[in-house]
Amino acid sequence: MQNFLGISGAGQTDRKKIGTRTSLVGVIINVSLFTFKLIAGFLSKSIAITADAVSNLSDTASSIISLISFKISSKPPDKEHPFGHARAEYLFSSVVSMAIVFIGINTGRESIKKIINPEEINFSYIAIAVLVVSILAKIFLMVFYTKVGKKIESDMLRAAALDSRSDVLSTSVILIGFIAAKFINFPIDGILGFLVALSIVYAGFTIIKDTFDRIIGVGGSEQDIDSISEFILSYDGILGIHDLIIHDYGPMNTFCSAHAEVDYKVDIIESHDLIDRIESDAVSKLGIQMILHMDPLITDDPLLEERKVDAERAIKSVDESLSLHDFRTVENKGTINLIFDVTVPSAVPGNVHEISEKIQEELRKINPKYHGVITFDRKYFRSETVGDIK
Repeated sequence: MQNFLGISGAGQTDRKKIGTRTSLVGVIINVSLFTFKLIAGFLSKSIAITADAVSNLSDTASSIISLISFKISSKPPDKEHPFGHARAEYLFSSVVSMAIVFIGINTGRESIKKIINPEEINFSYIAIAVLVVSILAKIFLMVFYTKVGKKIESDMLRAAALDSRSDVLSTSVILIGFIAAKFINFPIDGILGFLVALSIVYAGFTIIKDTFDRIIGVGGSEQDIDSISEFILSYDGILGIHDLIIHDYGPMNTFCSAHAEVDYKVDIIESHDLIDRIESDAVSKLGIQMILHMDPLITDDPLLEERKVDAERAIKSVDESLSLHDFRTVENKGTINLIFDVTVPSAVPGNVHEISEKIQEELRKINPKYHGVITFDRKYFRSETVGDIK
């Protein structure tokens, strides 16, 4: 199975070295492009080429901040930060993205001035050569950042790859417009400069949204959930899993917790050893820290299984997407208490009390003696228990 974090056997030290070298390459290329484009833009009086140069300057700043980010985020855990410093990369990404937006707005303002008061540009084959070289260099960086960003699971490098792709498109448009300006009498240079500014602002806001989402906290993707579930269930002795949660503390620092169901008849020491082995294998095979809670499951009680089927039928009558786990029963003075957890996807309408009332109604239709004592899980966090044992 592919390493969950994208690196087979690589640790934070390797990640820091790879990220640092990649960022240095970006600094060297972007500084060179900024310098040559700025000269070309000045000589040709092209605001579009100058805007493109400013875009490369923001890329240079991004690469420099990446260097700082990899150094800080690779620091080992300490007393104040037991989960490490990997989330620092998200903070630095947000700073870079806000700087990109600011640069894009300023560039757009200058471009509008050129549209209102256009100046004739000086056609130059040197400027054309600079733009062509820039396109080729950005294609290289796009591929380079994408490959390395995927390898070391770096949002910052993936954002840089996206930015490089945008640069390829915008510089290509500027090249076409620069050539076209020689033959038409139209403020195409200012318009193209404004379009480049818009692309810079859009790229900045895209990165802001992505990094803010990660800082606030997002749930694991369906692919991540499926991969981890498949991994746990591949072990003989695991009958099922539920309450699977992925905790993201930054690249190379992911935790996972879940409840693993085992046969209650199996010796507890044997089941505990199995849980320990899965947790250990998760580190080496998936690259994540896994914490499993062991849930004994009764598998040979026909009456319990019959009542569980009734409970499942009741919750499915309310909504097909609801699921049940941790089922047990307690009988008391003619009342059959069905005690179980229900996982409620975020798309299911209504609060837990409304859903509980509907389930209770369906349970009574099946058997008037049934009473549900239901604990609700709402998309990876524990909610309240509705109903008391009667």
